[in-house]
Amino acid sequence: MQFTTGSGWQEAVTSVRDLGRWTEALDHLAGWSVVHRGDVDRRLLAAWQLPEAVEASEAILICPQDATRWLRLVSFNSIAQQQIRSSGQAWETGGIFSILAYSADTQAAFERAQELGWSAHNDPVLMEFGERELLNVVLRGPDGCNFGLYEPLKPTPAQPAAFPKLGAPFNGQQMVRDLARARDFYAKILGWESWWAGELTLACNNFGIPSNLVGIHPKHVAILHARQQCYGQTELVEWTGFEGRDFSSRATPPNLGHLALRWPVDDLQPYIDRCREFGVNLFVEPTRCDLAPCGEVLLCTVRTPDGVMIELVQALG
Repeated sequence: MQFTTGSGWQEAVTSVRDLGRWTEALDHLAGWSVVHRGDVDRRLLAAWQLPEAVEASEAILICPQDATRWLRLVSFNSIAQQQIRSSGQAWETGGIFSILAYSADTQAAFERAQELGWSAHNDPVLMEFGERELLNVVLRGPDGCNFGLYEPLKPTPAQPAAFPKLGAPFNGQQMVRDLARARDFYAKILGWESWWAGELTLACNNFGIPSNLVGIHPKHVAILHARQQCYGQTELVEWTGFEGRDFSSRATPPNLGHLALRWPVDDLQPYIDRCREFGVNLFVEPTRCDLAPCGEVLLCTVRTPDGVMIELVQALG
């Protein structure tokens, strides 16, 4: 495994209470395999502004058929935690709402999730997106973690999915307060562009809102990438007609839930310069640490207007 520059984010970081519970669950549900297990580098914990007594362990899971992107689970001890998006509704803003993955069979994945005691925002629904049709479910797992699963139906796939259960994570979906502001942040600080942006009024109820409100209030959406035709994307969603809480202030270590997206770059300095230029403070100043098994890196962290941690990683090996 190694970080590769020139595309999108490569690693999603999720804070959980019990690594064993999660690795077993994601083996059963997703077919993802553990390729690394160990302790989090103390230098990174210090950079995250955690007390010296805090320790953390981690596990990395990959889709064996596609190891280009992965999920790193982190479990902290000796410190109080709360869920980032505690009892969060889909329209409530702040943090990473869900990690998205393609599914070989969404209905079967939903049933496996129920076997684990997981729930969902709704049972699987048919989603029409332009000329595409997908079977979608948004799973609700432990620790306030959501996973959005998509099974392509139309156009009919030319060949079966390359994976038996779930593919690699490919998108980090975020519910935002102000789409224009969030999109501007990604463009100015990270240089990301939208490959699709517009207004959606879907007829499906994948988020489980009251049935009489389905298709009434549009959502403003932008799907952004660092490079065309590359995954490791982000999807920004601004709801209209719904009000709720904002969880942005909670989206920091050691709180529970989807915590960060890590994006490999050749050189941190241009991004740091952009932050200075636009008055954006770094949450983590450039820090050397070991991100096993990828090796020694220089890392810095910036938070989006909705609290999402984007960790820029420069390999030093």
